[in-house]
Amino acid sequence: MKIIIIAYGNPDRQDDGAGWVVLDLVSTHFGRNFADYNDDFYSSLGHDIDFLYVLQLTPELVDVLASYDTVAFVDAGIAGENDPLQITSIHPRALTSPLSHHMSPQALLAYLNDTHHHQMEAWLITIPGYLFGFTRQITDRTLADCEKAAEWLIHWINP
Repeated sequence: MKIIIIAYGNPDRQDDGAGWVVLDLVSTHFGRNFADYNDDFYSSLGHDIDFLYVLQLTPELVDVLASYDTVAFVDAGIAGENDPLQITSIHPRALTSPLSHHMSPQALLAYLNDTHHHQMEAWLITIPGYLFGFTRQITDRTLADCEKAAEWLIHWINP
């Protein structure tokens, strides 16, 4: 089974970089160290477990996803005071507006199904984010949830 973990967000905007933190923790666990989020992730694809970091999801990712059996998306979400880490199974759902600059994981899966007739197991991990300033330092609460998300992914990959 081929697995890809796709993390996205902006590491220069504090907690929005949670996806990068999780990707770094999980890839390091599996011996696949990346120097930073600007690495060329595309040239390192082709393993049974792959890692990809992007600033946002785009339709072009369907060509990458077509080679995998399962995917986990990792992103930060704007959180309320007590919002928990969320790990949910997701399914294809078409875009409601083709003019948006934001593509959801569900819309990407729908596009994958439409263009490649490919369906896959998919998960969305949403890490609560509290501050989105112009710094690479994430908050302690978000970091704690990043560590929990990484632990879940490691056990999901190697049960």
